[in-house]
Amino acid sequence: MSVQIHGKWVTVAPAETPTGEVASTVVAARLNTVQRYLPLAAYHAEEDVEHVHQLRVSCRRADAAIEAFSDFLGSQKKTWRRWLKRIRRAAGPARDADVFMWRLQSDPPDDQKAADAMLAGLVRRRAAAQAMLDKPRTRTCQR
Repeated sequence: MSVQIHGKWVTVAPAETPTGEVASTVVAARLNTVQRYLPLAAYHAEEDVEHVHQLRVSCRRADAAIEAFSDFLGSQKKTWRRWLKRIRRAAGPARDADVFMWRLQSDPPDDQKAADAMLAGLVRRRAAAQAMLDKPRTRTCQR
């Protein structure tokens, strides 16, 4: 069996592959992507804010795969979904702050003093949000 994941799309060959086999492979691949982005978002977000964005995207895609194949996954699906939800909740405020800062910097208001104050507040919010990404409970998921 060959499963290739291209962003949000999954290709399976041959088409006759048993659904249970596809389910376990696709879900594992989606969870692996989350595990790849989690340390990048937690420890290297200052290098590239895209890590946090990709973490959130990979969480949504993993959750969608779990939902799509839920009949084939057994008792672990609940654990995985809780883990993904915790990560999304931790990453959400960080991503929101990143987007707000980008918008503020790309289209600053006329009042520079107000812009500086808003930016300083966003930087504080972003730092607090980043700390939530480093919580031990968001780091690993047992498969």
